[in-house]
Amino acid sequence: MRKDKNNACDGARETATVQKRKKRFGDIFDTGYLRSVIIGAAGSVILLGLVYYVCWHITGGFKGGVELVTAVNSSAEERLETVGYMFRDETVLYSDYGGAVNYAFADGERAAAGDMLLTTYRDPGSASITEALKSIDKRIEILKESAVEGKVSVSYTKALENSIDVALRAMGKSLAEGRYGSAVSQSEDLLVLLNKKDLIFSSSETYGSVLAALEAERASLASGLTGESKRMYAPYAGYFYSYCDGNEGLYTVNALNELTPSALDDLKNAADNAGGSGSTAVGKIARSRKWYLVVETEKSSLKDHSVGKLAEVVFSDCGDVALKMLLERTVEEGERALLVYSSEELPEGMDMMRRFNISIKIREYSGLRVPVSAIRYVDGREGVYCLFGNTVLFRVIDVVGTVDGYAYVSENCDPVMTTVEEVNKDGERVQREVVLYGALGLYDRIITAGTGMYHGLIID
Repeated sequence: MRKDKNNACDGARETATVQKRKKRFGDIFDTGYLRSVIIGAAGSVILLGLVYYVCWHITGGFKGGVELVTAVNSSAEERLETVGYMFRDETVLYSDYGGAVNYAFADGERAAAGDMLLTTYRDPGSASITEALKSIDKRIEILKESAVEGKVSVSYTKALENSIDVALRAMGKSLAEGRYGSAVSQSEDLLVLLNKKDLIFSSSETYGSVLAALEAERASLASGLTGESKRMYAPYAGYFYSYCDGNEGLYTVNALNELTPSALDDLKNAADNAGGSGSTAVGKIARSRKWYLVVETEKSSLKDHSVGKLAEVVFSDCGDVALKMLLERTVEEGERALLVYSSEELPEGMDMMRRFNISIKIREYSGLRVPVSAIRYVDGREGVYCLFGNTVLFRVIDVVGTVDGYAYVSENCDPVMTTVEEVNKDGERVQREVVLYGALGLYDRIITAGTGMYHGLIID
């Protein structure tokens, strides 16, 4: 009886101990929270595994994501970005007076022999009047260019609107690229266009009253130029310019005739001693409109330039003025070379500078545009991988030129053919040609990124 009682007591104590341990475990851990964490972790593992499985199939086992670009028709120019130096025979006009200058001719205007070109004044205090006169002359010139004559058609107004849009974009591009000289020149062209638009759509027919006021203001300023003065006349018939750079005596046609790359170096480093002490250059006159542009390049690039042919030269410092210039000759010296261009064209918006930043059009390419990074070689043939549905196929290309990371491809490239053997309906074994790799076509989707590609690959 006692033994049973003892056993009962021992059982009660053991039960109490287990319950005590359970109570302590529950106090330490929130079993409900722990259960939710374990379930969440297991779900995350399953989800990650599913994502991994999907990505593995889409990318072909993580061989690289597929990026596509459409083959479209495009064109691009290959240009030589460089500098050019002007050579021309010019006679500089010097004055002992360092005050104001009142010009009778505009830049680039032709004068006859003996015409009065300008008047210089001794008084240094009147020098500021010269700049004011130049400013008024520019405004008068812009207003005269803004004139609209006759009836205006609808097509004219549409063309004018388009020209304004082009001018705005060109000026914005020049400002963004830091070419402020070009932007100033382009702003003047834009002002002329805006004035024309104002005349067309406003009740005013002309800027006559404004022009008359400016001319009166100019006359008043000019009348304020008093004191000792000196008039200067054209020594011969030619083209007048008010700007002098001091190098007119160096960059001459005679110097050009004996010019080499090393001689050009000497010219660029030479000091200008023209004019002498006490004299001021106030203008210059050129007998002929013809002038020369000398460009230095490498001997190896001469194959890109054809003597006797016209080339398009763009002057970025002068509002991107484009001129057709004749390549008269080339000069070689070691690995260096010179290109000697000539022209008789001098647009009004073109500044008479000695050194120009220019670009010369070498050639133009047209065709299907393909990123160079997408080009691959299969069986010795150049081409690209394209995606048709979910199938990767190799397409051969014939590159005609490359500009700025893009290849321009002929649309008439021949496909790669191969010979296959088959049995005809008579049971005879015959051979016939079939297309192995087709040619790239318009609007084909070119694969630009992704490794492990091959002809016939299926992308799930």
